[in-house]
Amino acid sequence: MDDVDTVGENPADGSPLPLSSTGQPSMICEFSNTPERAAKTLLHKGNLSEAPCLSIFSNSEAPLIETLLQATWLMMAPFHKLPLGDYTSTAGIQGIFRVREKLTEEERTQICVDAEKLTTSYRPYNLIWRNCESAAFALSPHSRRWMSPEVPMVLWNLVRWLLAVVGVFFLQRMKRSTTTGYKGYTFLYHMFVTTPVALQALIQLVRASVNLTEKRRDLGERSNPNP
Repeated sequence: MDDVDTVGENPADGSPLPLSSTGQPSMICEFSNTPERAAKTLLHKGNLSEAPCLSIFSNSEAPLIETLLQATWLMMAPFHKLPLGDYTSTAGIQGIFRVREKLTEEERTQICVDAEKLTTSYRPYNLIWRNCESAAFALSPHSRRWMSPEVPMVLWNLVRWLLAVVGVFFLQRMKRSTTTGYKGYTFLYHMFVTTPVALQALIQLVRASVNLTEKRRDLGERSNPNP
């Protein structure tokens, strides 16, 4: 939400504190909460039926779904504004990662406006469908989609693990099989275990080559503005 103009010192614990041009802590927006606050919300606040983000369900004809959507445990990580310094103070890091993205001033302003709107109209946090990464992609003018690239990666790793389990079964059967059966089980083992690994390695190699080529081209253009 704010540019980091300087890095000051947090008066509470002396940790680095990113500051805006006004001298106030630089703010960001995201789905987040602390374990302590989440526990207090769950134990003391009960149902959040008056939450503005759930007003669209106020006239729902499905009371069970409405009750579940209004349950506090789904609201423990609200989309809200918080200081960027929360990361530097709690994680004990001495620097801040800067994400480079080509944006115009109009695009940056629109992102901030949309993020402010999202703080009062967000859907409940969901680890798979609506998480911090999803919000970042949804607010980006280059994407505008609720998506989380880490979710397919986790699902793929789960599939890989299941395939490996099946492969272990065929590996065990190979020891007790005849010559013909041995060849069949060997083929199935490599189909379920070796082939997915080889394909994943090939795809990652191609993606890494493409990304490195793009980075090299970008660095070359920036280092030689007038070739």
